[in-house]
Amino acid sequence: MMRTNARLRRMAQGAPSSYTADQRGIAMLTVLFIGAALTVAATTASFMAIRGLKAQTNDVRGTQAVSYAEAGLQRYLNALSLGSFGINSIINAGCSVAPLTIPQGTVGTGSYTAQLTVYNPATTPQIPPSPWSAANASQPPCTGRSTSTLATQLYAVTSTGVSGTGTRLIRSVVTISGSGLPTGVYVRTMNVNGNPAFNNISVFANGDVYGREKMAFTGTDPQYKLADVYCSAGKIVNTATTCPASYSTTQIPAAVHATGTIYATTNIKKGGEHPPNPNCNANPGGTTGQSLWDGSGAGGTVAAGCTGQTGFPPTSKFSATDINRITARQTLPQLTEAEYNSLKSSAQASGLYCSITTAGVSTCTKQGSSWALPSVINDGDITGLSNFVVYMDYAPGNNPLNQGIKWNATVGPCSSTASLNHSVVIVVRNGGVTFRGGGYMYGSVVTPDGVVDSAGGYTVNGSIIASQMQIRGNATFQIDACASANLAAPLLNVTAGHWSEVDR
Repeated sequence: MMRTNARLRRMAQGAPSSYTADQRGIAMLTVLFIGAALTVAATTASFMAIRGLKAQTNDVRGTQAVSYAEAGLQRYLNALSLGSFGINSIINAGCSVAPLTIPQGTVGTGSYTAQLTVYNPATTPQIPPSPWSAANASQPPCTGRSTSTLATQLYAVTSTGVSGTGTRLIRSVVTISGSGLPTGVYVRTMNVNGNPAFNNISVFANGDVYGREKMAFTGTDPQYKLADVYCSAGKIVNTATTCPASYSTTQIPAAVHATGTIYATTNIKKGGEHPPNPNCNANPGGTTGQSLWDGSGAGGTVAAGCTGQTGFPPTSKFSATDINRITARQTLPQLTEAEYNSLKSSAQASGLYCSITTAGVSTCTKQGSSWALPSVINDGDITGLSNFVVYMDYAPGNNPLNQGIKWNATVGPCSSTASLNHSVVIVVRNGGVTFRGGGYMYGSVVTPDGVVDSAGGYTVNGSIIASQMQIRGNATFQIDACASANLAAPLLNVTAGHWSEVDR
């Protein structure tokens, strides 16, 4: 009883009992366990939140990377439409030559790289092996492809987008072919009063040519074989002899081919070179005897060559049937309306474009911004343009032979390296072009309704299509090795398919 009372007194005085101490120890452990659990839960939640945030950030970066890759794809397709690459380089991309790339681009905080190679869905792999080596030329999908610039073939444009640590790879399969327009000089009539040079380029006229003795032809035409001009349906023109096999591999010497008459001078009273024919002396400023390769509607069988000249054609006859076969697009090559519209859109977006009324009022843009058409287009008017289209749209109503633009701007050089290549395609509807001064251009001129007039020493490295052509100066017309290998790409037909991610 006394122990019990003593215990009660101690409890009343606040002294801890052994029972209370035990309880407090258990409570302390419980608190520690709960704190530890809460810490683990908080740490786990933080970890999960950080991981979720990181995943969310990666997703955002991945989405951004896809957008950057798509920007690279669009940039590449635009480069194709502007002529950054020649058709011959495109045909061999990733095979005998390295893939065709554009410089790395930046979009905001991200970047993209893009390249083009050949593509074959039936081979494994479908694109050439990477990294590229010359051995790719003998590997699938490079073997068995057509080398024709007119053939429609498949290519792959692969674009890589990068955003921080996010990377995405997309690919679009595109079809590309040449426009079908032939290369060279194509006119209805030509009148020469100056002393022009024609280097490695032929003249095809669906009519008469005046002033042949003023024209100096040298070299061979890189675009045409003997069979193209002298063989039809397996036969040599005007003979019953089978076309020799060598005609399919031998380039034709540069010369004049006219369905009408070729006059030695501009005075028709002095007679023509054709007839009589052949004329070994009609090319005094060029290669000796090269005029023997001229052809006209009045031509006939050729039995011998000229003194100091090797080889001769089987005939000097050139008919409307021949020019139709060569051009493949009527007697004077024409663009289709779809091709006109494509070139017009390119000029409006990134080149020079003018809509000109019958009263001569012009509404023009340069790279999409308002621009005033000068009396003569000079170098300063094309500042900032490298591979571009000039499209002058004269309203129907006036005589196309009496209106057009004057051009004295230099565009070049031609290069197989995209960053160095500079080209122009000049299109004039219902009008023509007058070249002034001593400049140079690489590209093509398409004025099927108007006149191409050369009044100075200008050089055109490429093709010309015109209703009429008159030369009053010492101009040079040529297709050099670069222009032959790199058809100005605004004249390419490019169709892009949908893109897809190839790394997912």
